[in-house]
Amino acid sequence: MILPSIPLLRFSRRRLLRPHLASSFAFNRVSQEDRRRWFADLLWRTFPGASMREKAQIAGPVLDLSPRQVENLMKMEHDAKLGTVLCVLALAGAENIFEIIEGREE
Repeated sequence: MILPSIPLLRFSRRRLLRPHLASSFAFNRVSQEDRRRWFADLLWRTFPGASMREKAQIAGPVLDLSPRQVENLMKMEHDAKLGTVLCVLALAGAENIFEIIEGREE
């Protein structure tokens, strides 16, 4: 009787990983600076306003954050929560759709 081979497993930060996947996880990680820059750029494009303060005043109530927190996100000083990221992604997607519709009507 031949037993099927069992893949080698190891623990990494309380997670069970296969050896070949552990290195790819570390290789494909996005740096903190890149994540923050991406989200800050998304905030700048999504909300109207000429200055950071104007955008923060508009975005704060929409995202259920204070204007100061929005400014910190735009300055890349803090990471955003998942709910905030999803809300901005939804707003940015809707904005792009409206631009396409308005462009077709003209």
